[in-house]
Amino acid sequence: MVKFIDENGKEFFSCSSAEARFAIQSVKEKREKIDPAERESQRRIKERDFILSKYTETQVETIACEKPYMDVNFIIDCKAEIEKLDKRITHLFMHPNQYNTLMKWERDMLEPDYNKSLLKTGRVAALWGMEVYVSKEIPENELYEVSLETEEEFFAKRFQMDRTEEVETLSSIEDYLGKIIGELEDKRNEIMSSKLNR
Repeated sequence: MVKFIDENGKEFFSCSSAEARFAIQSVKEKREKIDPAERESQRRIKERDFILSKYTETQVETIACEKPYMDVNFIIDCKAEIEKLDKRITHLFMHPNQYNTLMKWERDMLEPDYNKSLLKTGRVAALWGMEVYVSKEIPENELYEVSLETEEEFFAKRFQMDRTEEVETLSSIEDYLGKIIGELEDKRNEIMSSKLNR
């Protein structure tokens, strides 16, 4: 006879050893019937949740960004900071809006995922051997890089975009271009007007 005891030491169920073996075998068979893709999806979700649980306690570093979005140079600079410490980045987390902008301007460097079971975990692409995930838990101005190597201690770093100077530069360039376009339009109107008056 097999007895099942709860955490208080009280018996809540009992059955013959043959029935217990049958129940254990049934559970084992059900677990083995889980689709391998679904099992991998569940593993990735657990891994993702673990990584995000470490986010708030992770050190933040500010890095200059030449553009008003996370371009390839910003990502390379962040990657280099981790690699200086002899770490390999395995996971890269960013806000969905930043990823969409990256897809728009830097699509060629990404290897997007189209597998539904992967997409539901938040994994959207691969980049230089890193798994790229999107999460709204990451602020739009941050990149969260993680090193989660087998038999290595968990390591992560948050990188914040410093783009104040660039935004001012962009603004001044736009003003300058606007001025030139205005002058060209005035000149064109002047030429058109002189042609009509002939």
